Amino acid sequence: MKADPAPPGFSSRQRWVIGARSAASALAMLALVLMANYLSSRHYRRLHWASPNPHELSVLTQNFLGSLTNAIQITVFFDQQSPLYSSVSSLLAEYQQACPRIQVEQVDYMRNPGAAQLLKERYRLSFPEANNDTLYRNLVIFDCGGRMKIVHEKELSDLGPASGGPPGARTFQRVNFKGELMFTSAIVAVTDARRFRACFVAGHSEHDPRSDNPQMGYSKLAQILEQNNVEVQTIDLARQEIPPESLLIIAGPQSRYDPAELDRLNGFLARGGRLLALMNNLGRTGLEGVLASWGVRVGDDVVLELESGGAGSVKVAASRNLVVTNYLALNHPIVRPLLRSRLHLVLPRTIEKRPGGRPDADAPRVEPLAASGENSFATADIRDEVLYENLFRNRRGPIPIMAAVEKGSVPGISINPTSTRIVVVGDSIFLGNYMIDSLNNRDFAVLSINWLLDRSQLMGGIGPRPVREFQVVMTPAQLTAVRWLLLLALPGSILFVGLVVWWRRRH
Repeated sequence: MKADPAPPGFSSRQRWVIGARSAASALAMLALVLMANYLSSRHYRRLHWASPNPHELSVLTQNFLGSLTNAIQITVFFDQQSPLYSSVSSLLAEYQQACPRIQVEQVDYMRNPGAAQLLKERYRLSFPEANNDTLYRNLVIFDCGGRMKIVHEKELSDLGPASGGPPGARTFQRVNFKGELMFTSAIVAVTDARRFRACFVAGHSEHDPRSDNPQMGYSKLAQILEQNNVEVQTIDLARQEIPPESLLIIAGPQSRYDPAELDRLNGFLARGGRLLALMNNLGRTGLEGVLASWGVRVGDDVVLELESGGAGSVKVAASRNLVVTNYLALNHPIVRPLLRSRLHLVLPRTIEKRPGGRPDADAPRVEPLAASGENSFATADIRDEVLYENLFRNRRGPIPIMAAVEKGSVPGISINPTSTRIVVVGDSIFLGNYMIDSLNNRDFAVLSINWLLDRSQLMGGIGPRPVREFQVVMTPAQLTAVRWLLLLALPGSILFVGLVVWWRRRH
């Protein structure tokens, strides 16, 4: 029987034609893929599957980013284990996607100390150390052509009472994330060619912003101002006019101001000036009357802390220091980030709202910010710089020791660039070169400066995003089932399919 002939094969010419067609098809497909990627890289739309997306930029921010013409370098100086790092990194990724002129660099000072040291030298950053633990870390640096703005971690969230805490305990948790508000405001600040100015009043033995003296020097506060793109200079009210649109800082005067100086200060505040008044306990200076006209009463006493002396007795703290943890205006921008923080002051004077103020709508709004604890008292018995204590007749705590004043704008309705803002604190030493690194004094200085300058007012339409926390509750049996599903069932099923495929091919 004759075998069937073999089927005819392709000739060499046919094989070359088929190969050429396949190569041409592959090249055409590759060209289509390249063209599609080229067009999609320039004309694309990002869709967020999460609803609502916590990091989606507002229309105001998107419009502002679309008008940017300057290159902006953003450096995230964060420990990646920080609870806020993921929110900060995700939000800045949205900024980078929305504007090609924004470049974001991540520097983890815990994993890459070399890069962290180079960054500190580049931006002249200083971080105090306490017990070998560096403080005041976790910040975002915005740089545009040498103009710099630093946003600290405490400015990025609001704190509120925590639910489910121990009975009777005051615990707080993050309730709002203000990343977009702070970041967009920082970009506005560094792209704005205007140079803000802080004027330290001199001539009455005030703290010197150029001095490195540990107690009386204010060089560290001046450095904080410069890091926030604020020029620092000194001014003598007896001979110089106060520059408009500047922040005036009166830090611990020790002698009286002349009537002409007080008139110049009154005129500056009436025109919408910004004032940081840091008082001390070395007598009256004349500023008390000016502040009284703005609704603030500066007491002639000092506040001290009491401590247990054993066997139920009480004595005055030997150091004369006061640690403040009692915040009164929980909704004020200066106080909100400090709810879980402490301030360290030295013999502060009482600062409170003046009774019997004007009831009309145009009156200055005075908000006491913080007060001493219940275990404190105030005394006015000071003779020849010697403090005489009488625990039975003196005023007992809590006692207000700092306040904020605002006039000229209605919160939540309108923003007036000529509104007056004042922050008054009953102590000046707590922001000196030594004390500013104690507890959270530096944070208070940064928050006060940002509120007084009001550089975020252009972004008033951007509100904080609520922080949503999700909790999964499982029984021990359910937790065991999930563990076996992830560790055994899923990888085991893939292994089983692979074995089946191998067996079919072998047989």
